[in-house]
Amino acid sequence: MSYASEGYHVVYICKEPFRRMPLSVHGMTKPGPGVLKKLKLMYLSSATELCHYLEQIHTSAFLPGVIIIDGLQNYIHEDSAVNYAVAKQCELLADVAGWLKEKCNACHMLVSSTEDDYRLRHIYARSFKDVLRCQVMYEENETTYCQLDGTNPRQGTTTLCYHINSHGVYLNNMYLEICK
Repeated sequence: MSYASEGYHVVYICKEPFRRMPLSVHGMTKPGPGVLKKLKLMYLSSATELCHYLEQIHTSAFLPGVIIIDGLQNYIHEDSAVNYAVAKQCELLADVAGWLKEKCNACHMLVSSTEDDYRLRHIYARSFKDVLRCQVMYEENETTYCQLDGTNPRQGTTTLCYHINSHGVYLNNMYLEICK
């Protein structure tokens, strides 16, 4: 919603429809109808469907400035070696992002994965500008406390500590170590 509020056309890709509305982020205003018109939800069930969408994006009337893929692990060809399949999908995503950036002067690509195989981290780092790692630290009184760590060789290290409960997502602390 943040990107759509800023005027970007957003494509959000996931495997299944939401069972309930996503939690709000503390401090964000509720989106109006104009914002929702800039958001396109796509439910793609396989790697083949994702590849087809990405390969035909240049013919689409709706060119997104932001593509969010929730659960890259759902879009890996099962008949391939995992490293090869992940590298292939990441390269396709990077290629599409580059084309959209050239065509629309902007493209943000956000990709999540629950696959935390250390052997894949170098593939993610090669394909995406920033790679963040989220960890659940602990749970207490129906609240989940998490830490998000990111490293960018050009900018430094970022750590966000936040918590999630039934009311929303709340930032606790943010640490930034800047490279000199």
